[in-house]
Amino acid sequence: MIAAEVYDYKAHLLYKQRDTKNLPLFTILIPAYNEEACIDRTVKSVILADYPKKEIVVINDGSTDSTAERVENLIREYSSVNLKLITQVNAGKGAALNNGIRNTTGDLVMVIDADSSIDKYALINSIKYFDDKRVKGLASSVRLDDNGSILGLLQRVEYLLAYRMKRSLTALNIEYIIGGVGSIYRRSTLAQVFGYRTNTITEDIDLSMKVVARGNKAYRVVFASDVQTTTQPVLTLNELIKQRYRWKLGRMQTFVRYRHLFLSRNKKHGKLLSWFQFPYAIFGEIYLMLEPVFIATIIAVGILYGDPSSIVTALTVMSVFMALNILVTDDEKIKDKIKLILLTPLIYALMPLLSYVELMSLFKTLGSWRQWSPKSKVSGHWIPVTRAATSK
Repeated sequence: MIAAEVYDYKAHLLYKQRDTKNLPLFTILIPAYNEEACIDRTVKSVILADYPKKEIVVINDGSTDSTAERVENLIREYSSVNLKLITQVNAGKGAALNNGIRNTTGDLVMVIDADSSIDKYALINSIKYFDDKRVKGLASSVRLDDNGSILGLLQRVEYLLAYRMKRSLTALNIEYIIGGVGSIYRRSTLAQVFGYRTNTITEDIDLSMKVVARGNKAYRVVFASDVQTTTQPVLTLNELIKQRYRWKLGRMQTFVRYRHLFLSRNKKHGKLLSWFQFPYAIFGEIYLMLEPVFIATIIAVGILYGDPSSIVTALTVMSVFMALNILVTDDEKIKDKIKLILLTPLIYALMPLLSYVELMSLFKTLGSWRQWSPKSKVSGHWIPVTRAATSK
């Protein structure tokens, strides 16, 4: 929490007014596979972004629905905008992104998922971070739509807390994951690392690790709190498990591929990253398996001794922790902050739902250990989940 506050202070110092006459060309890539329910909103958010020099490219990866037709309608509707559609035979997200990179020329390249949208000032706000020549990649701040469901509320708070803590990773220079929603890279960096892999299940994590592997002193990836994007929550527990399983399996495959970064003695790798952050990521998964034991112990103590203070203390401490992070975040409006803070005891009480999701996805990942090897035939093809209809 302290490191996150340090990040906010430094971000305030970093603010500067931009001369809009001398901006680099921005390429925005939108890979899409059967996203007819969402693609309109996504493309329109990029069109309306306040940035004068941009090219927008939708890569239709062999969709079987009306995704391509919807984009063609948008091209006709916004004929004055540099918007184009590339259609290819279905080959996976990584291949689609590489195709988009080859057919564009922007100095900076943003990737936005077809079920997401960007803030009006996301592009212009990102430029100042790249004034630092060490910065090769940037992770945006992702918030979730409010769909009115309990599961959606839990995911929304989960994202809010996770991205609040993500500030600390940049402050300590131990960031290593740039997610696919609103990720931005220098084109020159993408060329140096030969773009996205097409044989990994999480091409975004693999790409950021490729950059970090070149040294996190000369090559930095950072989090940008004012580059804001929005995406949709997953609608059901089963689909959430499927999503988190993909994330865990992909990260484990990436860790095995870049295992030389763990406890690295190479001077180009920071010790805090190699000797703390990477081992801590593994420890987090071990803790996840033990978490039910800890929770059961707290509850058992309360029941056996007829004293609920252990339960009340855990609930209070975690509720205060969540409330403080919600209070200081700049990702929510004041009225939404108040609502979420009032709901923190209920949210914490329901958090075991997300723990269950993480635990089930972890067990599935452990059961798929043969796929951890970079040589395994893990494809980069799409693993879609059901989306709410937001096209209109």
